[in-house]
Amino acid sequence: MSPRGPYSGRESSTVIWAAGWDFVLGDTPDEMHPNLLAARAIDAIEHATPQNSPTARATFGNVVAFGLPMVTRTVTGWLLGAAGRINAPLGREFATTLFKSTLSIRSILQSSSDAADRIRSRTVGDMETNTESVQVGQALRGISDDYTETVVGPLFYFMLMGVPGAVAYRTTRVLQEKWNDERSDDGKQLRRAANRAFATANFIPSVLSGMFLSWSARWTEGRGHEAWEAAREASRERSWQDPRWSHGAVAGALDVRLTDEVESKVLNPEGKSATIDELRRGRRLFIVATGLALAATITLSGLTHSRPRR
Repeated sequence: MSPRGPYSGRESSTVIWAAGWDFVLGDTPDEMHPNLLAARAIDAIEHATPQNSPTARATFGNVVAFGLPMVTRTVTGWLLGAAGRINAPLGREFATTLFKSTLSIRSILQSSSDAADRIRSRTVGDMETNTESVQVGQALRGISDDYTETVVGPLFYFMLMGVPGAVAYRTTRVLQEKWNDERSDDGKQLRRAANRAFATANFIPSVLSGMFLSWSARWTEGRGHEAWEAAREASRERSWQDPRWSHGAVAGALDVRLTDEVESKVLNPEGKSATIDELRRGRRLFIVATGLALAATITLSGLTHSRPRR
């Protein structure tokens, strides 16, 4: 159990400061990012992977994939408690810094404009290779995934477990990224374990992303019901490990067809072909959805933290 100091790492002010810091300054530089420490720890653990049998590798992978985030949460909670005991402002700054490292709000909002610029430059002489609708669809899916994994996911786990929960969720994502780079046959069991662990952690954030995007669509596009129905339909067509609620919600909100990159299934088949204009509309959709997610987290964490402790 982590020591309790005067600062718990669950205060709504942590969300406000971290989100504001991220919006103004953007992502933490790679060389200073806590993910670098997590990646090094994963590399060290990977050296201990059993080589004698696939079963042993699968067992090892599952233990690490589900156990490492729990260890990360425990250690982060202990460090926050220790920092708060030493100095309350130090505890607040430490918690804000850690939580900010799990968010990527500014990059999400900027990615629509960046994608539009890239597509304009490519489609001048490369229309035969990659049509505008395909490129816009790829961009919208990528932004939708980032919205789930770097906005809604960290906010949801902050609501549940404070900063340690958000850091643990981020660790699961880093582990998935690292082990999915393992393309050898020996790495197959590790990939499966990492994907399973991340899918488990990401299931509820994925559903919440569909909800926030649908609410956003109601106010920005007047298509809230259509967005939610498209999100539900997209989830029914996929495994629980990869529901893609956000993909369906975006397709329904913007009334466009999106092709699933894995199984080539068309989401919202009645919609129109996506154009660069959808990236502009999508940016507004994600701005409002991000505001809704932040407002919900700040309100609920404020109510939770204001309750007297027994």
